[in-house]
Amino acid sequence: MRIRVATEEDLAQISELCKQLDDYHYRNDPDNFVKATKAQLNGKDALGRSIHDPEWLIAVAEDKGVIIGFIKACVFDVKLTFLLPKKYCDVNTIVVDHTFRKHGVGVALMEAVSSWASSQEVDRISLEVMEFNTEAMAFYEKLGFTTNSRYLTKDIV
Repeated sequence: MRIRVATEEDLAQISELCKQLDDYHYRNDPDNFVKATKAQLNGKDALGRSIHDPEWLIAVAEDKGVIIGFIKACVFDVKLTFLLPKKYCDVNTIVVDHTFRKHGVGVALMEAVSSWASSQEVDRISLEVMEFNTEAMAFYEKLGFTTNSRYLTKDIV
């Protein structure tokens, strides 16, 4: 397995991984997530735009020519009057093909982001994870992530 920066040629395989993530979210929270459609998968325009944006990193884990995982992260500055100014790297998406989980792929992708973030002089890496995704939470906690805040919602009928 090798970790490398994604190219436009990888987008079709990345879209298939996105489908796994979209299906997982839909199965666990169908009141908030839509079922992935072919049109959605082909329309992952944000991924294509991000590949060429220097504030974004899209890295892939490749094994024998097949993309088995990917991670998408961006760098941004926080300049709010009530927070200390910091430069963040936000992990927007990470997906590892379900058949390759627990083999170090996710760790390698997170290490790639950490190295990239360090080269960007980032102070902190952040990410959001859904409450139902307890497996991901355990993974992030093993990597040293801690809960910093909680995002709460309430439906208005």
